[in-house]
Amino acid sequence: MTPPIAPKTGRELRAAPRVDARFPIELEVDGVEITSQTVDMSATGTAVEYSGGVELGQVFKLSFELPDEGDDIECVGLVRSFRPGTTGRIVGLEFHNLSPAGRSAIARYVRWVGSGAEVEAALHHWTEADPGSAVVAEAFDGITLRWAPGFADTFAQVARHMTESDRLFVPVDGHPLSEGDRFYLEVVPPSCHMVIRTLAEVTWCEDGPTGPGVGVRLAGLTPMDRSLLNSMLGWFDTERDRYR
Repeated sequence: MTPPIAPKTGRELRAAPRVDARFPIELEVDGVEITSQTVDMSATGTAVEYSGGVELGQVFKLSFELPDEGDDIECVGLVRSFRPGTTGRIVGLEFHNLSPAGRSAIARYVRWVGSGAEVEAALHHWTEADPGSAVVAEAFDGITLRWAPGFADTFAQVARHMTESDRLFVPVDGHPLSEGDRFYLEVVPPSCHMVIRTLAEVTWCEDGPTGPGVGVRLAGLTPMDRSLLNSMLGWFDTERDRYR
């Protein structure tokens, strides 16, 4: 199937970018059930049309079927925002109580719809990176994916990419991750005891001609993190120039 083309609007600054998504959704608000329509969707929430009264923090019960997925998804939506719409209000809802299967289905759908506009940004591969250099492990606060790119030149590519984009491809073999999984990504610079650690979410998994791995969206990098990465890049550049 050919995915619809999402509009190009420049770099998406949200940790979980939204895509246009219009299909029926069942809402239950204060015991009243109504049929509405979604406006857009991300891996973490959706915006819906709603003509009734609404307050921040209010909880909606949601039931919907993603186009071409087939399975019903049931969860709750926490009201995070609302704004005027053409037929009432457009209410921004944050997903809660999603099953792992439902979260994965939504992540696949968002990736499919958005692929027409952002495929080049999402499919960055590191040709020199060894899939064996990344390991998935259970940690005290959940799943951790620790990646040691190895060569300084490869780490410099990765660090530079992380300062410019919130999307990253991690080559990793034999992993238990699936689309929609959330975890901590740790990137280990060579010749350094410091670790770059950030929240991440799997947007796709692959085992293609460039090797196995996962595409992720980074959710936790701060301006200080990016400043630190730039400082590391400067150090590697200086060391490289010393041996020219």
